Amino acid sequence: MRAIQLAEEPNPIEVKTVSEAIARLASERVTEALVGDERHVELAQLLAAAASHKPLNSCLKQPPRLPADSTVREAAHHMLSLRSRLALIDGRILTLRGLVRACLECKLKVAAEALAPTYMLPENPTLSQIAEAAAESRGAATPLGYSSEIELAEAALALLEGRSLHIKTIAARVDLGSPASQAAYTMISEKTPSIPVYTGSKLTGIITEEKLIALCLKL
Repeated sequence: MRAIQLAEEPNPIEVKTVSEAIARLASERVTEALVGDERHVELAQLLAAAASHKPLNSCLKQPPRLPADSTVREAAHHMLSLRSRLALIDGRILTLRGLVRACLECKLKVAAEALAPTYMLPENPTLSQIAEAAAESRGAATPLGYSSEIELAEAALALLEGRSLHIKTIAARVDLGSPASQAAYTMISEKTPSIPVYTGSKLTGIITEEKLIALCLKL
């Protein structure tokens, strides 16, 4: 696990509900929102509130302070356990977005090393080039419930950046055999933080943004 990368934080947006906040956070590429009377609500709090169906909590904790040589895993553990979007690293600020992107970059670069003998990747490939090569080597998409780390990384990265993964089928719900990338695309296009997963006509679960991201972090 490599050292973390610091990230800059955009200005917060104004919202009223948890679902609106998460949709806006994803689509407008920000990780902080203003709710009601200008109370700051952090992305980690929104995800926790959405997962537990609890109301938003405006009482924010102080960012955890970590040593300058902290790893991604250490930062993730502190930030998520304290429900904090920020961590202070040697007097500088690390955001949750920067943390997750660092995790995804780690996974995709590991994938690039595995793909290098077969696919002619550049010396320093971009995340999208690695993802494209991984998709080509994978052939058919891996279904939900049996997703590979590379596919989960692609889905979570797309959610964080508010972009679509280019697929042909869009549905308000997904089937258990659907690829994780379709779940990510549907959440973005429908502006919803979660979508139901069906096996035939039977509801078998719900896939959420936080589940995709948590699987990438592997805490």
